[in-house]
Amino acid sequence: KGAIHMYYIELHIHSSRGSLDSLLDIEDLVNECKRIGINGVCITEHIEWRMLSLEEYSNLYSCCKMQKNTVDFFPGAEVKLQNGYEYLVIGVEIPIEWFSMRWDEAVSKIHQIGGIVIKSHPYRDENVVIPYDGVELYNFCSNDSMNELTKEYVRKHPNMIYTCGSDAHSADVVGMAITALPHKPSSGVELARMIRNKEISYYILEGLEYKKDDLI
Repeated sequence: KGAIHMYYIELHIHSSRGSLDSLLDIEDLVNECKRIGINGVCITEHIEWRMLSLEEYSNLYSCCKMQKNTVDFFPGAEVKLQNGYEYLVIGVEIPIEWFSMRWDEAVSKIHQIGGIVIKSHPYRDENVVIPYDGVELYNFCSNDSMNELTKEYVRKHPNMIYTCGSDAHSADVVGMAITALPHKPSSGVELARMIRNKEISYYILEGLEYKKDDLI
């Protein structure tokens, strides 16, 4: 895997610290990021809305508090609603008291503090896309037909925000889909702003080389 000469970030990663289905240890994640040349990671642990325990919440943003000289951690989460739909919350930490709210109310508050809400892996578990700020246009762990359906959706909604992510649950998937920024975000809120303003480029790993992908 080669490096991109910009600030290079993974936007969709699950660690074994906070996602039961992940085999990705934080130290392995950091080592793989160093090997590839990834500068930052948005850890997006699985959480179920209104069904979060105190222990799960304590693990949700624990990586952001770690001091790693080589990799920056930014706040994120992948929220699963009761209807099964899943959304990435990028850039901010959701206060635990908000988990008792209706999801739509919480989204409004997430916007107020500078975060964005992205529909993760559209068409994987549903036939209808219900976005808030945007969609995950490319997810490495989704199949080609799902990603192509999402591209068609975005083509019909050209003002839609979109992201890409590896959705890694193991070290061998880290870096399969990455985002290049013109500089390091000063905070999670700035990361969200840069995505919202489309100040980003996306790169997909094909063979041993990264290919810039305009996605649409």
